[in-house]
Amino acid sequence: MSDNYVKTKHDIGVTNTNGDVVGLMLAQKPDGTPAYAVFDRKHLADQFFTGTPLQTYQDPEVEIPLSQYSWRAGMGLKVFDPSDPERYYRAKNMDMRNRGKAVSSYQPSNVAININPFIVNPGLETVNVGWTTPSVNVAWDSTQQHSGTYSLLMNNASANTGQYLAGWAPGAAYQFNFWVKTSRLVNIYIDDGVSKAYSTNAVANAVWQKLSMTKTLEVNAQYMRLMAVRAEGGSGDTWVDDAEIALVNTTNAVAVNGVIRSMAEHNGALHFAMGEYLTKLHNTADFWISSGLLAMQRYPQNISKLMPFTDDSMYICLNTETNYEYIPSNFSIGGSITSNASANVFEFMELLHGVSPTMYGNDDVNKLRSTTDPTNGGVAWSDPATNVGDSAYRITRLLAGGGTLYIFKQDKPYYLDSSGNVQEDLAEEFETLFNEKSGKAALYWNGKVYIPATSHLMEIDGSTKTWLSPSKFITDLPEYGRDIQALAGDDEWLYQVVGGNGINVEVMAGRYESVSGITDWRWHPLRTLDMTNCETSFISSIY
Repeated sequence: MSDNYVKTKHDIGVTNTNGDVVGLMLAQKPDGTPAYAVFDRKHLADQFFTGTPLQTYQDPEVEIPLSQYSWRAGMGLKVFDPSDPERYYRAKNMDMRNRGKAVSSYQPSNVAININPFIVNPGLETVNVGWTTPSVNVAWDSTQQHSGTYSLLMNNASANTGQYLAGWAPGAAYQFNFWVKTSRLVNIYIDDGVSKAYSTNAVANAVWQKLSMTKTLEVNAQYMRLMAVRAEGGSGDTWVDDAEIALVNTTNAVAVNGVIRSMAEHNGALHFAMGEYLTKLHNTADFWISSGLLAMQRYPQNISKLMPFTDDSMYICLNTETNYEYIPSNFSIGGSITSNASANVFEFMELLHGVSPTMYGNDDVNKLRSTTDPTNGGVAWSDPATNVGDSAYRITRLLAGGGTLYIFKQDKPYYLDSSGNVQEDLAEEFETLFNEKSGKAALYWNGKVYIPATSHLMEIDGSTKTWLSPSKFITDLPEYGRDIQALAGDDEWLYQVVGGNGINVEVMAGRYESVSGITDWRWHPLRTLDMTNCETSFISSIY
């Protein structure tokens, strides 16, 4: 409850280390009398001094206790209210949500791009992991090995094996080593989707030998794939084992960057749509790499949405200009697959769980389609498309929750009823508040829909609508009343990111809390982040 000290307004003033005098209101009992105690101590230190008696001559490290039991009732109360003693004004980079605690808030961490790629199962010791086995002529074998127990056997002409890597950068140079034992010609190469570079052929002498080659990835590289290929014709066996990849130089490397617009968990990893790049955060399963964000695939358009489906694939929307793609359950083996479905271009997709899990997508500003199988050769997307409102306002978000699909547009929110008909009576109050970004941060959390529009936030619980805009809970704190740019939720708290000044954003947490017998929504500030804006937010246990 701090502010600049004003004698007629505050009970006490405390000079902080910056020299500012902070005004404080002391707690009061219900009858209005002060609820504090005075502790006497000697004013001067046990030392000789000359000059005017000042605070600098006091005993060192003397602390002035200013304490309170709990602040669970939330922020925003500028002047102390004896009937609401657990409210507070503001707290910078502190967490005041827990009873009897005022602790430092979470420290933000920066995640850098890691351009040191890793090979899944480099020693080929885990059967059927990491490497492609496109036919019965490629299989794990324990009769021959360069080290360990297993190698991979290719026993037919033109047999091959390989994998897609994560953690590369366009323009960087990499060296690929692979141990081979062969009685036929075999070589290895790196493919980046634009060009390939090959090693020399191995000597067909049935002795373990190391093949090595180096490639500088093209500046417009799409991916990084390692391959080992047997030559055409003839018989004889080839074994490969102990693969290695190393970054050689970054002289011509191009930075992997872009605005993160979507995040999704898939195959045990947290994925980020970063501009044209699909990236992932390493997880505990990737024990052979250091921390960082790893580039997996580069697409010809910015990624607009990542959406996992029940077929264990993750679908990548590339706006309405380029065919969507999908990543199977194992990227290292399957890479990214281009869609050739009946409808191919979607800005957003959303999985709606029902009797039959259904994928919805919009392939135009106001057109909605659906399918129960979006893979190649799956179930055709619905035709004709369903019109949602008119084409003057584009769709900004698709959101599924509680068996309902919500469609947010620039004018207002819509939803599909149980018969699949478009309805627009969800929150008509928003029509005057919506703009070009409205609804894009909407969230379904704990059985309720939360819709932000500029600095306003509405909670919809069935037919009950409640305004939870931070401005309704605070006084003279403009930094917390700016535009709501992102929402996320865990098992206990709803989180929002407010920003708009181009300098920093505020992370806040809120929920309903019973304090002194009164249940109400409570907002708490958690952290000020030095970033110009926030595009999206996501809660994940993967790090």
